[in-house]
Amino acid sequence: MAIENVIYNTRAIIEMKTEMDYVTALSYLFKALEIDDSIGNMASRWTHLYNISTLYYFKGDYSSALEYAKMAYRRGIQPVQNVP
Repeated sequence: MAIENVIYNTRAIIEMKTEMDYVTALSYLFKALEIDDSIGNMASRWTHLYNISTLYYFKGDYSSALEYAKMAYRRGIQPVQNVP
């Protein structure tokens, strides 16, 4: 399952950078996020939340971009602060 996670993230980046297809890129990232949740991969979850935030920003959906950036931030500081 972890390799699928990487593949979805890579496909999302390709869609974003070469095709400018943000809808497809977001669908890949949400699939990767589902895999993160199913296998408990919290480190990868941070990356995908951040990438989702970036895509929403590029789409001009700043409120969603901020929402996902905050989720990524909260996930990123958890290990440092030992937040359950």
